[in-house]
Amino acid sequence: MISATAVARTSTSSEHRKGVRAEGRTPNAAEIEEFFAKVERGSTQLLKDKYNYDFEWDMPLEGRYEWVEIGEGGGGGGGGGGN
Repeated sequence: MISATAVARTSTSSEHRKGVRAEGRTPNAAEIEEFFAKVERGSTQLLKDKYNYDFEWDMPLEGRYEWVEIGEGGGGGGGGGGN
């Protein structure tokens, strides 16, 4: 059987690694904004690397994919179904 002390130590250690505040304080608006800004920067870079496309500047980059610009309206023919 695990003692209550061992469980508490494990929980605190686990929370510390995940960045959870052990004292239970709610982060303020600036801390929340900083957290999400870091996540967004990381996600943007991952997508840029994966698709060799700069989504911020809307331009292709050198890499795995070859990006081809299509005309206005998205192309794709077909269209309306007259009788």
